[in-house]
Amino acid sequence: METTEQAENMPRPLWRRPRIRIAAFLCAFIGLTMFAPVIVLKTGLRDVVLNRKLNSLGLAAATASGSGSWFSPLVLTEVKLTDTTGRARCALKSVTTSATIWELMTDPHKGGFAIQEPVVELELDDN
Repeated sequence: METTEQAENMPRPLWRRPRIRIAAFLCAFIGLTMFAPVIVLKTGLRDVVLNRKLNSLGLAAATASGSGSWFSPLVLTEVKLTDTTGRARCALKSVTTSATIWELMTDPHKGGFAIQEPVVELELDDN
């Protein structure tokens, strides 16, 4: 009889308490949201995101590195663009946005791009 009463009076493990679980979830969500741009720009995900946007234009992109955050401009280095046929290629030393990620999300027409050392190659038919 005592063991049943003792089991009922024992506090639940810490991870089973709803407040702790909700607080842990909120901390993880806020942390991921804050660091999402850095995570994307410092990993290969930057090319995935970039190619999703450029695919509708018939272009593919590859980058060497990227930097930026919610409140600082984006910088992509060693950017290589190719069309789907592979006949047009463009290499850029770096591309820098004048607007932050936050500004681009709230107003996509805001700001511009600074491109350094562009090199364009085109293959033409002999016709």
